[in-house]
Amino acid sequence: MNFLYQIFIQLFCFGYWLSSFFTEKAKKGWQGRKKQKKIIKALEKEEFIWMHCSSVGEFEQGRPVLEAIKKKYPKRKIALSFFSPSGFELRKNYPKADIVFYLPLDTRANVADLLENFNPKILILVKYDYWLNLLKALKIREIPVVVISAIFRENQYKNQIFANYFFKALKNHITHFFVQHDKSAQILESYGFSDFSVVGDTRFDRVQQIASQKIEIQWLEKFKGLKKILVLGSTWHSDEEVFLNFLNRKLPTDWKAVIVPHEINQQNISHFKEIFGEKVSFYSKNINPETEILVVDAVGFLSQIYAYADTAYVGGGFNKSGVHNTLEPAVFGLPTVIGPRHEKFNEVQLLIENQVVFPIENEQEFEETFQFIQAQNPDDFKRRSKEVFNQNLGATLKILDFLEENKLL
Repeated sequence: MNFLYQIFIQLFCFGYWLSSFFTEKAKKGWQGRKKQKKIIKALEKEEFIWMHCSSVGEFEQGRPVLEAIKKKYPKRKIALSFFSPSGFELRKNYPKADIVFYLPLDTRANVADLLENFNPKILILVKYDYWLNLLKALKIREIPVVVISAIFRENQYKNQIFANYFFKALKNHITHFFVQHDKSAQILESYGFSDFSVVGDTRFDRVQQIASQKIEIQWLEKFKGLKKILVLGSTWHSDEEVFLNFLNRKLPTDWKAVIVPHEINQQNISHFKEIFGEKVSFYSKNINPETEILVVDAVGFLSQIYAYADTAYVGGGFNKSGVHNTLEPAVFGLPTVIGPRHEKFNEVQLLIENQVVFPIENEQEFEETFQFIQAQNPDDFKRRSKEVFNQNLGATLKILDFLEENKLL
């Protein structure tokens, strides 16, 4: 199986290089990795606390742990790595990290080059992104690897031979798992693991931090006026199919809508003008408070925009990867509508069970669910959401306590 993995990595690298000629995202990732080689080679042999995140969502998940470490150990050097260009580009200037870099593609040569001058005391992996050549190299160097907010599902891997190989590799190379729920623990136990703790999801801690640091958004207050706001966050074209007609023709007169697309580029936002005409204005241009719909064509606002909302829709649920972060609106007690692909996310199931999040399948269900939500008492959503958060806060402190008790920091 190891031989097959090495072949897979070589093919993966070739495919990544090839796609860099055709997609901007792959191009940024390929060129960024080439540029950083000199930076990594120039590192002195200082000891780093290293956190790796696949992309932006995983960074937000790991952020409370990273910041708790930095607060308690301010003199420790912090390294932060990303696989995805979207994560790296957004957080390359993150002030709590001493170095932010792309994780090199997982060939043996790339891993050797990385660790030649880079000296991590520990690697903290957020949720997943297991690269076996890297894990093996860290094991040889006796560098511990822990995984936070890990989650495993039954029948996650259809091929049992691959599943056996995968979990055996993890068992040999991961020091400890901090898993989100008991089901994940049971799966690890079934493969012979004993080094794991059920601590919950650190995203609850992160969004609670965001909510407690409310930032006034004057332009949004002016746009909202005395009306209610429906925020449609992290949306894709597949999401738009269920709500654009509603916004254009059926949005109640005492409501306004704020759309925050997941990807901001001219191609993704130009069609809003064609659909809504004079009803829409854009953040990047002069916001007209008289319009009914605002498209926020900028990044970095969404988590705070939810604080001004009365109802939310979170996108991604009509894509293969699944729904985006529902905790961001839920922390404000917002009733939230999502698409059908949500089964991979434990926190979404908790919010659905507690009638805070409502999945839909199509345009008609979107309209019906919106009407249902408006007929309810808003305080009931806030109460139920608060109960979910109260039961799930504290993962960060549990992780930090374990790392200190076991002298991993």
